Amino acid sequence: MGRGLCISVEGRPWFILIKRSDLKEDPQFGELHGSNVGPSTICQFIPNWQSLNWEHPSLEPISSESFSRDGEYRINLVYPADGSVTADQVESDFIKYMSRN
Repeated sequence: MGRGLCISVEGRPWFILIKRSDLKEDPQFGELHGSNVGPSTICQFIPNWQSLNWEHPSLEPISSESFSRDGEYRINLVYPADGSVTADQVESDFIKYMSRN
């Protein structure tokens, strides 16, 4: 079991974290641990990835993030707080990444 699924995106300074909206464990996360997870797997949890409404809580100075909810799941895009990338850039890059599906 697991409480979240963390997905690194090669060559990008940000990563994806998917959790249940109620923060409960999800056995699917444990099954995917250590697997190569890409857009098609992310779509299983976040089917409406193209139309998410992003929110931006500040976690500075550690990191910044964009997050949204899609049904039972919450998705976070976590990126450096040093200003090397903006929320808009990361969200746009996420859409491009997911479009590879």
